[in-house]
Amino acid sequence: MIYDTIDNTVHLAKTKGIAVQQRKDHCSAIVGQSMVVFGGQFENDTLTSEMLTLDLQFNDWQRLYYKGQMEPQF
Repeated sequence: MIYDTIDNTVHLAKTKGIAVQQRKDHCSAIVGQSMVVFGGQFENDTLTSEMLTLDLQFNDWQRLYYKGQMEPQF
């Protein structure tokens, strides 16, 4: 979603790349020209530890891979 501070409106951004499921309770950060998203909980209450990046210039989603296993600890 994109919030327009001038018009005070919100709209969905058209993106390309991989399909990304909606989630809540994730962590995200802006790094350079990208937004990095880690983990979260899907609508069906399933937890994920996937890491994604959105190129903010081209609105292109990609999955990031990391070495080792990162599982949520509860």
